[in-house]
Amino acid sequence: MSSAALALSEVLFAGSSIFLFVVTAYANIEIEEGVVRGDLPFSERDSVAERAPLSADLTTVASISR
Repeated sequence: MSSAALALSEVLFAGSSIFLFVVTAYANIEIEEGVVRGDLPFSERDSVAERAPLSADLTTVASISR
């Protein structure tokens, strides 16, 4: 594979990783706001409380994009 094609594939992969991170972060914010307002049932409230903090997601994205 040529170096230009390799560079393009790395840029596309990094871009897709960043896009997925932003979408996930937005979804987490929406879920947490739903819990505060009381829109979500109790079972979903429990699963939100058990999730890992957002910093774990940042570490995962950083390790994947390397």
